[in-house]
Amino acid sequence: MPRVIIAEDDALLRQGMVRLMEGVDGIDVVGEASDLPSLRAAVDRLNPDVVVTDIRMPPTGTDEGIQARLGGREITAPMRREVTPWRLTTDLRVRTLSARVEGLENDRIHRQRLVLGDAFGHVLMACQAAGGVPGVAFELVERSDGHLGVMDAARYFATPEHWTETSRFAFERATGRVLDIGAGAGRAAVALQEQGNDVVALDLSEGSINVCQQRGVRSTFTGTVFDLAAAAPESFDTFVMLGNNLGLLGGAHQAPAFLHALAGMARPGARIIGETLDPYRTNNPDHLHYLEENRRLGRLGGQLRLRIRNLQLATPWFDYLFCTPEELGSILAPTPWTMSDAIGPNGREDQRGWPEGQWTAVLTLSG
Repeated sequence: MPRVIIAEDDALLRQGMVRLMEGVDGIDVVGEASDLPSLRAAVDRLNPDVVVTDIRMPPTGTDEGIQARLGGREITAPMRREVTPWRLTTDLRVRTLSARVEGLENDRIHRQRLVLGDAFGHVLMACQAAGGVPGVAFELVERSDGHLGVMDAARYFATPEHWTETSRFAFERATGRVLDIGAGAGRAAVALQEQGNDVVALDLSEGSINVCQQRGVRSTFTGTVFDLAAAAPESFDTFVMLGNNLGLLGGAHQAPAFLHALAGMARPGARIIGETLDPYRTNNPDHLHYLEENRRLGRLGGQLRLRIRNLQLATPWFDYLFCTPEELGSILAPTPWTMSDAIGPNGREDQRGWPEGQWTAVLTLSG
């Protein structure tokens, strides 16, 4: 596989590019550089097959990326449209990535003039317009400490055979009338509808709901669970929160009101089936520092403060919770829900093949 060095002086953009490439099979990111001297040193030390570089970097901010084309090595510079010849590589996967990361550069250009908008919906609509295929639209998830995650939006269009084991576990246990909370592109709603469930897809994003409707979801609702509860819908048997969407509980202080709203729309014996992550299963120092800072502020360690970005659009900041079964049990105490099962890491059993740290909670309405 090609060994790649990424050179970019903007740390946020560089981090996004690294994460983007690390998610592609057959590419090995072996190093990073932030200026011409560090790029030359990395090339000499690591002997990469491909260098993905910005053109204008320190120390002069002019043509450092071009100067770096040494020793006949392949250099690809995806960051400027006027240097198209420099983007050519012999490896199709790297050439494709060269085009993809232009979106990250555009995001950097607009970063100082972000406006509130449906960034998530725009990403999903772009992916839908391309047929839901990988490599077209990417979701940028920014954490309050500046950490940036880059994820292919095609995952929101995946069919059940391509889901994680945790998602399939939740899907297979959904019965009766179902509310799909945080429906995204409707991957769960479409599948549930196809197997005969009466399902409502709920999402705060208008673009998301538009995509769900285009994909044939018959019943949708744009808004929060509180908005839906106020509309007094027909009651539900199952609430699904796939794709780690148990995180929409927000935090220890927000979750009880959220759970009471669901209880008000639930039939006797209703269940919530949701996925989340154990945030403490990491060795990443940035993540560990973030967890510790959260605890210092009196929040749960895994209570993330996030927003979604796409070019000049950004959603409002929101809380998204990753937690352990023990933490979730404490959150449930003042609510009418009890945890009847916890499957996966730290839960009743570890399922082989499940993503590291991911687990599924089954909550049952008491009484």
